[in-house]
Amino acid sequence: GRIWMDRNLGATQAAANNLTNSAAFGDLYQWGRGADGHQCRNSPTTSVLSVSDQPLNNSFIISPSFGQWQTTPNVNLWQGINGINNPCPSGFRLPTFGELNDELNFNFSLFPQAGARSVVDGTIVLQGSSFYWSSTISYQPWNAYAYSSQYLQTMELNVGVGASVRCIKD
Repeated sequence: GRIWMDRNLGATQAAANNLTNSAAFGDLYQWGRGADGHQCRNSPTTSVLSVSDQPLNNSFIISPSFGQWQTTPNVNLWQGINGINNPCPSGFRLPTFGELNDELNFNFSLFPQAGARSVVDGTIVLQGSSFYWSSTISYQPWNAYAYSSQYLQTMELNVGVGASVRCIKD
């Protein structure tokens, strides 16, 4: 009964019947960040952590030891349609863990296998697998729940990892 976008944020086409078509991959977001340019697959990297909720650059922030893009994590950045850094278009938001899990278990074939972006060095890794962020933060403020096709399950990822975003209508 939910309305999902037909494509990942940043994708130029819906996946349709080809989950490995790069035009359907879209961008790879660090959990909680807005659409500031960091999500582009070829954005520059920096190892300087952000001191605010909205970094003053468009770089993908790498953090090999901390796994975080902020000096002080904020777990409210992607909460609901009015989330501080909600990257979704007007009227849309990030799905909760439950919503994402339900949809992927029911309709996995519509979610491209776009890989992820490493928090260690910013490279694109694990293409042929898909990692999708939910808005749900885990009990540890540096992890968030995501779905991984590589492991066919939901999992916790460091918020500094770059993963796909599929928005849901509020």
